Amino acid sequence: MQQTKEQKRSAFALEKIQSEFGGTTDKDTANFIVGLPTMILQNGFGQTLAFLFSKAKGKTENKYYKSAQIILSWANVNGAGLGSDLMQALTAVARMEAPLYLKTQQETLAMLCWLKRYGRAFQENKS
Repeated sequence: MQQTKEQKRSAFALEKIQSEFGGTTDKDTANFIVGLPTMILQNGFGQTLAFLFSKAKGKTENKYYKSAQIILSWANVNGAGLGSDLMQALTAVARMEAPLYLKTQQETLAMLCWLKRYGRAFQENKS
């Protein structure tokens, strides 16, 4: 049976919450994930990747790096051809033609709706 695009986005986001965040998110990380679509809408896809790259500071175990990797993975699944290296991806984004850039941005926003839902759903409740 063929999956719909929404099912693919959902499955991808769920798998990333499990693999990148260990199946749970703390409140700070969940709030950050919820804000990613707004960041993209206000600043653009490339600028948001550059921000995440700068905040990651070369560390692979923080929310900035993990979020950037999730976004890059989804963009690549959808034909953006950005690769997995953040620095090379930023260069590739800067060279993208407008239609591909906009398609990649829209597809990322659609996937992030699911990542937000799962980020909240699997948020640790610390009372």
